[in-house]
Amino acid sequence: MATQRGSISTDTTLRLSVAAGGRCEYCNTYLLQDDFSGYSVNLGERAHIVGATDTPRSPRGGADLPPAEREDSDNLMLLCRPHHRVIDRLIVEHTVGGLHRMKREHEDRIRLLTGLQDDVATVVVRVTGGIRGAPVEVPRETVHAIACRALGLRHIRTRPYRPRTNGKAERFIRKMLGGWAYGAL
Repeated sequence: MATQRGSISTDTTLRLSVAAGGRCEYCNTYLLQDDFSGYSVNLGERAHIVGATDTPRSPRGGADLPPAEREDSDNLMLLCRPHHRVIDRLIVEHTVGGLHRMKREHEDRIRLLTGLQDDVATVVVRVTGGIRGAPVEVPRETVHAIACRALGLRHIRTRPYRPRTNGKAERFIRKMLGGWAYGAL
C-alpha cells in the first residue's frame, strides 16, 4: 500500500539549509543569490534521498525507511534545480548510500570551514643554532621544505617560463624563499 507524502517542516528546512551552508550539496553552488541579477533569492530545493513515498514513481522510494523518517533532515539534501533533476532521473547512478555519503562529506566540509577561528595573520620562522659553538646557516630551501611539510603543502616544480605560467610559479617560490620564511613579508 502506498504511503501518503508528508510535509517538510520549517524547522527541518532551516536545519537543512544551515547544515549545507546555503550551497548545493552536489556542486557547491551558492543558492541564496542569483548569479545573473545579484538579487537575494532562495534557489535551493529540498530533495529526498529515499523517496517521499514508496510508490514506483518516487525515486529510491522502495528503500527500507519508515514513512515517518522520510521528511527528516537526515533524508533530505539541499540541491540546485539541475542537480535535483539529475538525482531523480539517474536513479541507478545515485544510490541511497552514495547520496548519504555525498551529503555527509559536504556537511562535514561546511562544518570544518565555518568552524575555523581567526588565526595569526603573519608567521615568522627564524632558524638559529650552532654546532660546537660555531654558527650554523640553514639553507632557505630547507626552511621552505620544513614549512611546506608542516602546512601540508606540496612543492611542485614546473618548467621555467612556460607560456601558460609566464614565470608565475618561479616568482611565487622566489618571493616565498626570499621573504616569507625569514619574516620579511
